Amino acid sequence: MIGKYYEQPNALEEEKSAVLNQKSIFIKKGNHLKKVYIQDINYIEVDGNYSYIYCEQGKFTVQLPLKKMKTILPSKTFIQTHRKYIINIEKIEDIFLNDNLVLLKSQDKITISERFKPSLLKNINILK
Repeated sequence: MIGKYYEQPNALEEEKSAVLNQKSIFIKKGNHLKKVYIQDINYIEVDGNYSYIYCEQGKFTVQLPLKKMKTILPSKTFIQTHRKYIINIEKIEDIFLNDNLVLLKSQDKITISERFKPSLLKNINILK
């Protein structure tokens, strides 16, 4: 049955660990596929060819590099803040500019590198 999911044109190639559509992704976990809504993703941590997806349902590991993850996720909602992190800007609670840190609603603390700070600030609404 899972094989039929991977015959779809939207199945990801790297180890076929996920299937996506516009609102959700299916992540292979053992013998089944777990549906994860894109809006529920807090952030993604990337380590080489593996991506760790942190969301309300828990943590999932997929064999996809950063470059591929960035093409999957909507660029207006998900912003890279560091060479290892992509965050959902809808989940931001606070940004500590002097500390280069983002605090998410989940209480996770994510590093912002100087390289990606301008992009993050450009994509959020700042009132002065």
